[in-house]
Amino acid sequence: MSRTTIPLKLVKNLAQISFPSLRLLFSDSLLAFQGLDDRLAHWLLQQASATSEIKVTHQLIAEELASSREVISRLLKEFEQQNLIQLGRGSIRVINKLGLEMGK
Repeated sequence: MSRTTIPLKLVKNLAQISFPSLRLLFSDSLLAFQGLDDRLAHWLLQQASATSEIKVTHQLIAEELASSREVISRLLKEFEQQNLIQLGRGSIRVINKLGLEMGK
């Protein structure tokens, strides 16, 4: 097998993957290198894909993002002050998806 055969096969295989799938693959891989505020924004966007209201506690988010409830609560309050989300008892309503996507 020649040296060019392997890269060509790789390109052909990558071409078969749809763009959204490829974007998701790379974005999820890069999350490990992002700050907690970016990871939280990404998590909120994923949860709010079907509906803008998410029924969840700050503690559950903290556990899923490997953080503490206090830090998550502080970041959520910052997001609320920036008019990205609206906090309620046991719920979070995403009111500015574009703002979350753009990193505040």
